Amino acid sequence: MIRIFIIITAILSFAGCSPRNIEEFADNEKEAIATNYIEKIISGDFEEIEDAIELSLKPKLTDDVLQQMRGLLGTDKPKEKNLIGYRAHTYNQEPTRYNLTYQYGYQDRWVLVNVAFRTLPNGTNDIFGLNVYNPMDRPLQEVHKFTFEAKGLLHYIFLVSCTLVPLFILTTLIVAIRTKFKKRKWLWIIFILVGIVQFSLNWTTGQIGFKILNFQLFGSGAFTVSAYAPWILSFSLPIGAFLFWINRDKLKYIKVQPDASENADNPRV
Repeated sequence: MIRIFIIITAILSFAGCSPRNIEEFADNEKEAIATNYIEKIISGDFEEIEDAIELSLKPKLTDDVLQQMRGLLGTDKPKEKNLIGYRAHTYNQEPTRYNLTYQYGYQDRWVLVNVAFRTLPNGTNDIFGLNVYNPMDRPLQEVHKFTFEAKGLLHYIFLVSCTLVPLFILTTLIVAIRTKFKKRKWLWIIFILVGIVQFSLNWTTGQIGFKILNFQLFGSGAFTVSAYAPWILSFSLPIGAFLFWINRDKLKYIKVQPDASENADNPRV
């Protein structure tokens, strides 16, 4: 039972590590609307876009700006197109807002395009965001690929910490389960299982994050939301495990053996 408990807990703690396939939960109809607007930019047919632009955005998304976007995308056919971001947000009774980001890959460049819109009750679309970003020399999946190239000491410190912390917690957990406590054994086991005070690292940029009040199962984790997003490594201080080792002798249940001399003076009849 102890082994099963440990295995199941470990599986649950790392179940969310795999990157998600955005295409699986994106609405195909909304994708068609977004890609249609992008194709209109590429072809230079701005009329449909200009009609759909939200009134507050019209002064910014002028014909000249749309021409600049077209210049960034180019007119040649992309060799690859990837949906790298999808978000649907509903607020109160307002129409759902959709935000989609695509990566267009050409022979010598990669361009990100963002389209944000909502479908009004009358069936028309209202564009409240449209951006084409400066080209990149490689795709995002390569930018955010988990590699040790050009990584510094900080990256290795996090990698080692993310490995040692769960091993320390797991070892402590096994010892705690086998230890006879005076009381509150399961409370201590739960306390040992989690790390408190989290440190995180963006593997691509090297940016560090910090959370004072945070509970992390097994005190370590690594995740990415998709193949186009950076890996985030994190570890938390195993305070519960440390306190267990410091107080282990006080927590242990010790069976008191009867005094041999007392038994000799009071023999049973």
